[in-house]
Amino acid sequence: MRTNWADYLYRTVLSREVVAATMAKAITLINYEKVKPAASADRELAYFSAWSTIMDLQDAQANLRHED
Repeated sequence: MRTNWADYLYRTVLSREVVAATMAKAITLINYEKVKPAASADRELAYFSAWSTIMDLQDAQANLRHED
């Protein structure tokens, strides 16, 4: 459904079972050894942005653990 009031334009409502079954099927279809070489050129920037954000989060968490 389209939302003009949320922090993203579209949302959907699905049961946990539907989401779990769909994700399980998608996972069984993965047929590559590494993600980066398998990423299509039109998705590289989005994937790099996500990986970079996750790496920053991991670094921040590691720094917090070292401060204890």
